Amino acid sequence: MAVRQKIHIAETRRTPIGRSTLRAAHLVTMGKVQKAIESLPFQVQQLGHYLYHPCMTVIHMLNAEKLIWSDTDFGALTNAKAAKVHCLVTVALQSYKAEANGGDAFGPARVSDAMMKLYGIAIQPKHWDRDWLEIWNFLRKAIEEVDIQAQEPIWQVIHAENSEDAA
Repeated sequence: MAVRQKIHIAETRRTPIGRSTLRAAHLVTMGKVQKAIESLPFQVQQLGHYLYHPCMTVIHMLNAEKLIWSDTDFGALTNAKAAKVHCLVTVALQSYKAEANGGDAFGPARVSDAMMKLYGIAIQPKHWDRDWLEIWNFLRKAIEEVDIQAQEPIWQVIHAENSEDAA
């Protein structure tokens, strides 16, 4: 017959009881960061989650795409090219996410491969500079601007916590 064993609360702590103030300070800071994220417009939050959240969902991706697409004007493009650019937004987001997390930005061949695998759309890397480079740079700039907007309140919390006046 198995005997039920009691677990003492001290056994579940990662740090000794006397050192729990560091963990409490960390939790308070995380609460402030979450509050800062909540202060952002919904779709900007979603873009931040898409880029940095460890458990990103397709909802985050769709809202990030929608934000970038709706924030740009492609009225000068033909319908066929605008349709390709709409798909290119997804690949630009993936490239930016990879770069933001320490990876390499996508080059023309990788963009072309991703467009074919995701959407079945052919983009010729040999015509990249002529057909797509300007649009790609425009999309990357649009994503970067929203990323900076998304990070601004978080950096405010971090700088406030690191200042000498922080309690």
